[in-house]
Amino acid sequence: MVEHSSDALIVIDAEARITHMPIGENLFGYAPEDLYATNALDLVHPDDLEFAATEMIKAVTDPGYQALNAMRIRHADGHWVPIELVASSRFDEPAINGVIM
Repeated sequence: MVEHSSDALIVIDAEARITHMPIGENLFGYAPEDLYATNALDLVHPDDLEFAATEMIKAVTDPGYQALNAMRIRHADGHWVPIELVASSRFDEPAINGVIM
């Protein structure tokens, strides 16, 4: 059921690299293994990039940071997917050690 969801789950590290993506292929068109170690900001629409980078800095530097944001992410076929994204900083949890989105 989860693998056919219209939601995605992504974990990024302190450099914004994707470290875990168990679901999201249906939404973005990428297989999880195609995005591992990719900088998540490389997938953000250019008009949303400054905002996304600022939010990423907040998430990395503020333990417990949580936010709801809207932006566009590039689909594997090149079109832009508008998303609402909940980000939660979990660097204080060794099993996660990243930002869950």
